[in-house]
Amino acid sequence: MFLFPDRSVLLSIFMTYLRLVCGLLVIGLLAGCVPSQHDATVPTTMPVMSLIQAHPESVNPGAEVVLDIYFADAPYYLNGGTLVVADSQGNSYRKRLSHSDLVADFLRASIALSPLVSSGNLLLQVMLFDSRGNPSNTRFVAVNVLR
Repeated sequence: MFLFPDRSVLLSIFMTYLRLVCGLLVIGLLAGCVPSQHDATVPTTMPVMSLIQAHPESVNPGAEVVLDIYFADAPYYLNGGTLVVADSQGNSYRKRLSHSDLVADFLRASIALSPLVSSGNLLLQVMLFDSRGNPSNTRFVAVNVLR
């Protein structure tokens, strides 16, 4: 003979199951609302460079190189930040950024190459650091050093 459980036991099991399902549903909804670092619509706290160009493309050792940098900086902390450039021959260059360098999402800055750079293709590795110390992505651009 099979005994059917009491109604209060069935109600307790049903309520436990319902709470579990509702809890999982709420967790799933909240997890879907949390922005990930791969979500392109969520502003990032670090500057992101999209394009960099060097002018002129051919220079002499010790010459000025103008860097045109296109970037995104949602919190606008680049004013007071730093441009850091390292070349493929081991030299590094730094420049403090100010409002005069920045126009919307465009930065124009110049660096004076070392007078000791050798002739040939010189690869420049460029990074931005905002005023809070957040680093950007790294971009590369090449210039031709003449002799």
